[in-house]
Amino acid sequence: MIESINGAEFKKQLRSGIPKLGLFLNASSPTVAEQLAHSGYDWLLVDTQHGPMGFESLSGMLAGIANGGAKSMVRVSGYGDRGGIQQALDMGSDGVLVPYINNADEARQAVSCCRYPTAGTRSVYFPQRSMNREGLLGYAGAANDNVIVALQVETADCIKNIDQIAAVQGVDIL
Repeated sequence: MIESINGAEFKKQLRSGIPKLGLFLNASSPTVAEQLAHSGYDWLLVDTQHGPMGFESLSGMLAGIANGGAKSMVRVSGYGDRGGIQQALDMGSDGVLVPYINNADEARQAVSCCRYPTAGTRSVYFPQRSMNREGLLGYAGAANDNVIVALQVETADCIKNIDQIAAVQGVDIL
């Protein structure tokens, strides 16, 4: 397996202006996901909002992406998709892309689902793929720093409220 940087370092590099090249994946193929991850992309985003994959194929896709060394993201169905966010992160996704954010309250709800207490409301369970390498304490202890929270800017209200949304603690990418 190729060793990749952690999420905190990935976000630090983005903030310093280092470009990151990636693709959206809309085909439910762990094989394609793994081959693309071995092709030099920095990140791959599995689109569960519009793509045909269920949790079982998503699990295989995330395993393949991790094996190839790219960062994995999952586009969930929205800020209220606690189950989808939880499953994506538990299965080892490095982060989520949350679509259709309109205001800071929605942004806070999305971030909360991605962060363990006391910074958020993400629940914990062991064992799961996200914890395989570093165990419960190794993963959960660093997850609030490493998980990448991206919010999709796609509405007029989001643009109108962009400054307040960007100010929400825990938002990494707009």
